[in-house]
Amino acid sequence: MDARAIGFLEVMITLAVVGVLSFLVYLVSQHGRRAAGALGDAPGGGSGPRWYEFALATILLALAAAVLLWQLYPPESGAGTGGDWRGGARAQIFFAVMALVGVLALAVFLIVTLSRGRRAAPRAAADVAADDPPETTAGHESPAVARGLALLVLAFGFLLVNWLWVERGVQYDMMRHLVYPAVAALMLVLLWDKATRGWSAGNGTESFREWLFCDAFALLLVLGYLNLRGWEKVEDYGALFWDLLALVLLLAVFWVVDRSQARIRFLLAHAAIALLPVLLLIWRFVHEVAAPEEISWWSTIWPFLILSLIFFVLEIIAVVASAGRGLLPALKDLLFVVLYAVLLIVAIPAAA
Repeated sequence: MDARAIGFLEVMITLAVVGVLSFLVYLVSQHGRRAAGALGDAPGGGSGPRWYEFALATILLALAAAVLLWQLYPPESGAGTGGDWRGGARAQIFFAVMALVGVLALAVFLIVTLSRGRRAAPRAAADVAADDPPETTAGHESPAVARGLALLVLAFGFLLVNWLWVERGVQYDMMRHLVYPAVAALMLVLLWDKATRGWSAGNGTESFREWLFCDAFALLLVLGYLNLRGWEKVEDYGALFWDLLALVLLLAVFWVVDRSQARIRFLLAHAAIALLPVLLLIWRFVHEVAAPEEISWWSTIWPFLILSLIFFVLEIIAVVASAGRGLLPALKDLLFVVLYAVLLIVAIPAAA
């Protein structure tokens, strides 16, 4: 049996173990809720998540993180059988995408499992009618879907014009001298507006978290520009779509974190940061940029991806447990930003 077959079996066994443990978490949570309902502890149709459900979810997260680290960390020379099948760029992209898909599936599972029973009891029609304010006539508001589609049409038109008529060297110049500076200027304007506002819709900890992610997005945009600027073969530039996707992702999530009060806005921020290393890996694969053989594992994308996925799932648990409010989520995000910065300090000189 060759290395690819052995690697495939390892991945399948890992998925099977995580799936069985996820099913056991679900069974335990359901049994606990039935018992609570039978004892009358669930007024209004359900109760909040219990401590053992969070404990099991945390254990499952730790196991998934350990398995992910085991699968991605390169073995020592002459040790193990999985070194070859993880070496190619296509294999790395495949496992990065599969890791994201697996974490998203785990996230959906945790949300469904831990959020059961948190629904409030339905209110009587008389109470609803008494509490609701009278309807007022307002101007016509465009649906959010229509506004989003308008921006997507603009992005698609930009890509289409470049793919059909613009040479690759001109695409590179446009991305470097027009698109990146425009997005950076827009982010700086939004940051300046945020700094000059004397009010905040959220409390102090939420405002602190917003500043953490907005500053992080601005710095990640600078790193993306430096990555683009370091490309020397201008005529061979072929990652227009991936650069534009990263910019749209950063700008959209920046706006959601700064301007909206969505409950999952910080979860979207963690998801965007987790997706950026995968986009960088695809960017390098498109340009056939091979990493130096002597480079440390800590200078690759994998520590950033694993760290982002771990805190992404922790944010899910925080949202389900306390709606993302309080001091603990802010400390968690501060720890995440500090660890991410440490990884960048370690990785960038070695990669250069």
